[in-house]
Amino acid sequence: MLNSLRVFFFLLILNSLSFGCGLCTVNSPLTMVKVVVDSNKELIKNVKVTLVLTKEFTDSLFQVYDKDANNILDAKELIEVEKIFLEYVEPKNYFLKVFYEKIPKFKSEEKFNVSGFKSYIDNKTLHFTYLATLDLKLYSDNFLKLEFVDKERFFYFH
Repeated sequence: MLNSLRVFFFLLILNSLSFGCGLCTVNSPLTMVKVVVDSNKELIKNVKVTLVLTKEFTDSLFQVYDKDANNILDAKELIEVEKIFLEYVEPKNYFLKVFYEKIPKFKSEEKFNVSGFKSYIDNKTLHFTYLATLDLKLYSDNFLKLEFVDKERFFYFH
C-alpha cells in the first residue's frame, strides 16, 4: 500500500512538471509587469512589456543553469533560460491579453504580433522584455485593457 502511494505521488508530481514551466519547478515567481504604450494621434502602435522576476527566483536559476558555477548567467546560459521560457510563454501569447472596446465588456481579444524578445539580468533580477505590435485605430471613447494571465499559475503578476 505504501509503495502504491509513493508511485502515485511520484507520477502526480512528474505529470505536473512535464506540462508546466521548465523554469518554475522550484517555485512560482511573483512577476512585476512594466508596460509602456506607444501611440500617436491615430494609432496605439505597440506596447513594450517587461516582466521582472524576483531576486529569489533568479537566484534559484543559478543552481540549475550556471554551468560554470561563476555566479553569473553568461550569454550562453541565459540563452538556455530564454529558450525554456519561450517554450512556455509563446503558446500562451506571452501571458498578454489585449482588449480595446468602446463599452468595456472586455470579451473580444485583439490580435498582436510579438518581436524583439530578449532576456537580461539587471540588479540581480531576471528580466524578459518584448514588443507587442497592436496598430489599433485610436478612438477617444474606447478603453484599452492589458491583462497578464498564466492559467497554470506558474507566474503571478503584479
